[in-house]
Amino acid sequence: MRKLFVILTLLASCLGHAQEQLSCNPSTFGGPDAFPWGLAQPFPWSVIEGVWKISEQGNVLVKFKVIRALPRQKKLNVSVYDSNNCTKPFMSGVGIINFTEPNVVRVKLKDELGEDRLMKIALFDPKALQIKNSQCGSSILAASLISLGSQTQYLEDDSKMMLTWVSSSLDIACKTIK
Repeated sequence: MRKLFVILTLLASCLGHAQEQLSCNPSTFGGPDAFPWGLAQPFPWSVIEGVWKISEQGNVLVKFKVIRALPRQKKLNVSVYDSNNCTKPFMSGVGIINFTEPNVVRVKLKDELGEDRLMKIALFDPKALQIKNSQCGSSILAASLISLGSQTQYLEDDSKMMLTWVSSSLDIACKTIK
């Protein structure tokens, strides 16, 4: 399973290199909290459920499921999979919003080694990020991932990612990615 962390690390480090050719590039911003979270649009609770792929490459899948959608309390279940082994997530956790950044979901993920990560997820308008929307579409679902505990060699501590919707089903997504 350590291979999965290497895959995510490689994906995160390659993201900037692969997307330098494109105008749609989240790595142009600083660390995960320097990403312009204040520019986030209202979170897409009604359409977030399903399986998303991190960036245009790799085989890391993120499955979102809304587990509570009350007006004042919303929760999102997040599971991260390798498409080569969709039977068990290698990271999972629950995300919430808070009043300081009401359009940003913060997810505390636990990996299979018991280490904690913080994933922040938000929807952006490419124009607000000064990105050509012909490369990104009309909106961008972006995420950052940072370590909350001890550092490991398997995951970089400053990953910014863009997510692309793949499918409503993990089974279909895993077959599609392979």
